[in-house]
Amino acid sequence: MLSPRLTLVCLSLLCCSSFTQATLDKRDFNYTPLQSQDSPKIEEIHHKKWDSHWLMAPVGALAHTQKDKLKSVFKSKGEGEKGETQSADFTLYDSQGHEQTLTINQSEILGDADWTKADDGVWWSPGIETAGLKMKGYLGLDEEKTSRGDPVKAFKMLTNERATLEAVRDKDRFTEILHRAQDIPVIMGTSSGGDDQLSLRSHTWHTILSYTERDDDEINGEVVKDAVIYWNFDKNKKDGI
Repeated sequence: MLSPRLTLVCLSLLCCSSFTQATLDKRDFNYTPLQSQDSPKIEEIHHKKWDSHWLMAPVGALAHTQKDKLKSVFKSKGEGEKGETQSADFTLYDSQGHEQTLTINQSEILGDADWTKADDGVWWSPGIETAGLKMKGYLGLDEEKTSRGDPVKAFKMLTNERATLEAVRDKDRFTEILHRAQDIPVIMGTSSGGDDQLSLRSHTWHTILSYTERDDDEINGEVVKDAVIYWNFDKNKKDGI
């Protein structure tokens, strides 16, 4: 079971730092596709060095459970012969709930932005991040970098819907939320002390992918406990508790 030092955010449940100088050099790349045939998917999100878990985790949770809703955020403005996309429109919501459509050229993505793993990777995810930086108006969107922000506000920026933040201490409530993680966006976050047991840094957010309740079943002579599978944005891969 999750540590009591973790916080769960059940996104859309009601609807279903100090300054560091940014690297302003633009990414050295040839134009690549905005999306793949299977986009958006969480494997296409690649966290780097910015303090952007608060934004990437809700994006990942939407990619995991509500792909069509997330896909409506971005739209290509035209593709080349090899599917490469120079620019796309990104539709976000400002802090007042007003819809804003921002045109992003792929060349605007900063060198330190959260880019995909492959050099020719799709860029819808860093495009969302870049559009947010361009729109501003939310804590954590500092124009030249992403810094610590609020995942509830990130969900509002992406969907204009309300999320629920819960510091859950009750096991039954934990499992109730976790069981829904394959149907609605759910993320978890650490407190100021982090979580040594899970090797998670403080103030980080990660996307819950699935939960299996096993009632401490015994398999091959070993007790197998409940399993929480989540996307670890520090490692850019699936992890488990």
